[in-house]
Amino acid sequence: MTGLSGIRRADVMDPGEDALVGELYAACVNVIQQIDPQFTPSQHPTRVIQLKTVSECLLIIAGVMNGTSIWDGVTVQDITGGDILAVRGINQLCARINVFLTDDTATSQHLRECTPGAVYPGCPLAAQYTNIVRILTTKPAIAALVGMHTR
Repeated sequence: MTGLSGIRRADVMDPGEDALVGELYAACVNVIQQIDPQFTPSQHPTRVIQLKTVSECLLIIAGVMNGTSIWDGVTVQDITGGDILAVRGINQLCARINVFLTDDTATSQHLRECTPGAVYPGCPLAAQYTNIVRILTTKPAIAALVGMHTR
């Protein structure tokens, strides 16, 4: 798997990656809680719980984007597994998130107002979305681990 030779088990990471997964998890928990206030994260999440939460968050974000899009929405494909296809699929979703964060015409103003967590320029969760995209697109090994935990 070219470019993914650094993939390791989810519980074996170097300290830099470990910190980034924690940062990614925190951003995702914040996003999910804004969309679903009843969501309660684990008090002491294991690495696997963190990665599954990130995975669920990506699917939730895609759903929110589909709910507010005035275009063709978002197609989430090939984000399962720990291979290069999963990393590509996650990168494609991240690229689409960036489009929604920068193009005011991607979403309906009316739908934004009635959709918690809507992705659009200047949205309340823009910092979290940007952080999620940054980590997943710059660290393919982390994206692959997220893919391994996506169903």
